Amino acid sequence: MLKRKLKSALGKNTPSLQDLQFHIDVVSAEAISGWAFNNLEPQKAAKVEVFSGDELLWEDNADHARSDLVDAGLGDCAFNITPDIAVLKNDIESVDILINGHKVNPEPVGLELTSLKAEDYICHFDAVSHNEVLGWARNIHADTKRVTVELKHEDKVLAFGLADQPRVDLADAGIGDGNYGFTLKVNAANFPSTSVECQVYLDGLATLLNPVELNTTQEAIDKAKFVEVFSEQIDSFEQLLTAESQRIANQIVEATPVNEQASLNTVVNVAINNIAEISTRLSVIEKVLTKHFSK
Repeated sequence: MLKRKLKSALGKNTPSLQDLQFHIDVVSAEAISGWAFNNLEPQKAAKVEVFSGDELLWEDNADHARSDLVDAGLGDCAFNITPDIAVLKNDIESVDILINGHKVNPEPVGLELTSLKAEDYICHFDAVSHNEVLGWARNIHADTKRVTVELKHEDKVLAFGLADQPRVDLADAGIGDGNYGFTLKVNAANFPSTSVECQVYLDGLATLLNPVELNTTQEAIDKAKFVEVFSEQIDSFEQLLTAESQRIANQIVEATPVNEQASLNTVVNVAINNIAEISTRLSVIEKVLTKHFSK
């Protein structure tokens, strides 16, 4: 019965769609979903794209699992797109759906969505330091939406974070659910100088808020740039040091009788101190390389 229902729901083939089977189940502000199957290449997932005019809004591969489609012999070929209004440059009233580059709806499908606007947001900064920025931000029309906050200088992001932290003061004041706090970590590696004015962006939108001034030191900038370039090597070395310290400690424990516990502790401390000395030397090397690469 289900196979017959699925077959009756197939999209009407045209010469450009003759190799596809598909069905659009839902088009709404919450979801655009359905399924699509490529007859010529059954193992290759069909690509589903949603356009407004000539602008691509969202896309997904039709490779999600759905039991009814598996039972019908079509396999994993469902798609599910959650419309993200953050990508909208203008309000929209309808969309077109393309599968493998072919438009599958004869007429535009109704979908009314309002684009984000800077005036829809409230943002406050409570504290600004050399390494983090504290505050809160909220979309006044969406109590449960969590806002992304960026501080940019020209095209470089100097601080970024999500405003989703609980704030008792906001909850007590009856401001939505109160979960709008943010702590932005400052990325010193992107600083063009030690003092920079940054424009505030909320969900990717440039706001008219006063610029936020960020200050740091040249040493912090140099170190951040060094860490950015050599972060993988530094992490690997630190992991190696930790593993080696643990290995030495384990070997000493295994080789030392219980009644020599005091001696064991002494030897372990010596081994750990040696590892700490290596870590210190690594810091010295880091400073030398930082100065070298900052020239």
